[in-house]
Amino acid sequence: MRITAIGVLLAAALIFYPVVTEASTMRQTYPNPILYLNRGTGVITRSPITAQPAIGATLFGRVIVIDPGHGGSDCGAVGPDGVKEKDITLAISKELKILLEQDGTKVIMTRGADLDVCGPFSPATQELQARVDIANKANADLFVSVHIDSFDSPEARGTTTYYFKKTEQDDQLARCVENGLKAQLHLQDRGDRSSALYVLENTNMPAVLTEVAYLSNPVEEQLCQANSFRKKAAMGIYLGIKNYFAGGMS
Repeated sequence: MRITAIGVLLAAALIFYPVVTEASTMRQTYPNPILYLNRGTGVITRSPITAQPAIGATLFGRVIVIDPGHGGSDCGAVGPDGVKEKDITLAISKELKILLEQDGTKVIMTRGADLDVCGPFSPATQELQARVDIANKANADLFVSVHIDSFDSPEARGTTTYYFKKTEQDDQLARCVENGLKAQLHLQDRGDRSSALYVLENTNMPAVLTEVAYLSNPVEEQLCQANSFRKKAAMGIYLGIKNYFAGGMS
């Protein structure tokens, strides 16, 4: 198809006509008006000051440590079909990392592969302390540990997010993350619960440990193997973190 120069000019005029019309109207009321384009929303506003920033802007420059549960010599829970918790937590954490980095967050992973953080077959306390040390040394704003639950009964199901209230914000962070997961995954909401888990009690910053689903439940084990489910889980945690900071947390 041949596109003439006149055709291009006519198309451009049609595209920009609403903006020009708006600018002309504004000149009748405001001298020397300036239009501002919000690149994130595509909305044109008259002032960059009164426009509300996108929630994602609150994540810019934040330091968040993501802790994929287990790894290396520690498989974590194993489902009826042999699915390993360490593999699912790493996959979700990698997706979460991508989402956070798109908002300008500095993300630190306690592990980025199927590895022990402290060393192979290290005592549990040393392994957990190694994860805590990463967050504390980085002076992180948040610590988020990702896990998949397990129970003796295959009937157990749903999502739970744990916190230890060592700061004023731990429970608020847990509530936001749990709500985000509930909205994305539509699993049974087991709520946010207080628990003196090692990584929650010993990190210096607000921290949560979320159990995304039950690997011991055959249905949820199958869900955990789906890439779409892992992406939704990551999105739920991500939106929870955004809502936490949007609530005015420093």
